Amino acid sequence: MQESQDNMDSLQRLLKLEIDRAADRLIKVHGKQTFTHAALKMDIAEKKGDDADQVFWMRIAEKVKRELPVTSA
Repeated sequence: MQESQDNMDSLQRLLKLEIDRAADRLIKVHGKQTFTHAALKMDIAEKKGDDADQVFWMRIAEKVKRELPVTSA
């Protein structure tokens, strides 16, 4: 039972690391438009019915929102 929990914890850490890396790469590529890009990808996944991809992009968008400074128009 402990081995299963250890495996789940390891997978959670890997997922967080992948989301952080993806968000960082997107910020480098898209700059201030990164949140918009991630939100668009999230919407596309939702329309396709791809729940896993939608959650992945939602977490990336959340990370981007925390990382990029808020600018007023």
